[in-house]
Amino acid sequence: MKKQIICTIAAAMIAVSMFAGCNSTATMKDGTYRAEAKDYDSHGWKEYVVVTIKDGKYESVEFDAVDKDGKKKSEDQEYMAAYPSDKEYVKPDEYSKRLPEDLIKKQNIEDVDVIATATTSSQSFKKLVTSLKDNINKGITDTFIFDPDAK
Repeated sequence: MKKQIICTIAAAMIAVSMFAGCNSTATMKDGTYRAEAKDYDSHGWKEYVVVTIKDGKYESVEFDAVDKDGKKKSEDQEYMAAYPSDKEYVKPDEYSKRLPEDLIKKQNIEDVDVIATATTSSQSFKKLVTSLKDNINKGITDTFIFDPDAK
């Protein structure tokens, strides 16, 4: 009888500890966090994101790319003028604002909409923000180097 009671109590404790972990959500720690691509892309740009968390929420978000001289893609008029004129493209000066605004509004990177004609940049934005998840939850403010080839 004692053995049965002890086993029942032990089983109940294990079940409670398992379910307690299911309901916990990681809290984002206040601070400023940065992730950047490991390498420059084939056009000479290195994408980055800077996220500021305040009161456990996204307060400000910056997304852009820089060249080797530190020039921002969203400010490079020559680069944007090279876009084909036969289609209405969402250019870096626009998507670099819209994607962060969407994240601040929705507070969940999975809910951020991919922008048509800026699909690759939208996906890069989402990957960079997602790569910061562990750092944000642990309060690690060191720059995270995102390597798309890393497993």
